[in-house]
Amino acid sequence: MDMLRPLPDMGNIDVQNIYMSPIRKVVRKSPPCSRTDWDKQIEDGRERLFWDGPKPCKKLSDRPHAGDIMIFCFNGEKVILYRIKSVSDPSERLDCWSENVGHEDRPVVELVHPIEMEWDTFIGISGYEESFWCQGTQRFNKVKNQCGFERFCTYY
Repeated sequence: MDMLRPLPDMGNIDVQNIYMSPIRKVVRKSPPCSRTDWDKQIEDGRERLFWDGPKPCKKLSDRPHAGDIMIFCFNGEKVILYRIKSVSDPSERLDCWSENVGHEDRPVVELVHPIEMEWDTFIGISGYEESFWCQGTQRFNKVKNQCGFERFCTYY
């Protein structure tokens, strides 16, 4: 299967950053829960997905931009890569996120063009150790792992 796909509505935008966010295997009894947020949007059958971006940072180049990549890690199983189509103010958070305390200051990213990848393929491309486990939304460290960053950009 050819995993490279054109991005007709995105144009030729350079990837500045790659972000990763874990999705829990099971629903947590008390909110917030990434599995609940994920399932709600998938069940709604949305063509676009919205998610909390990374924690606010001072360095402009580290903030999410249109064209960047967001990876959802289903640890040990698979990852799903999305392109960031747009970035909105935290005031645009979805109503169902109201119980997700502590993320009110995060930008909202609109995600499109999902590509699913097996966990072993992700580990091979990323350069992470086989024991890697994503915990919390984080920025892929392209300084430490420039080769992995370039592979993702080429893969997508």
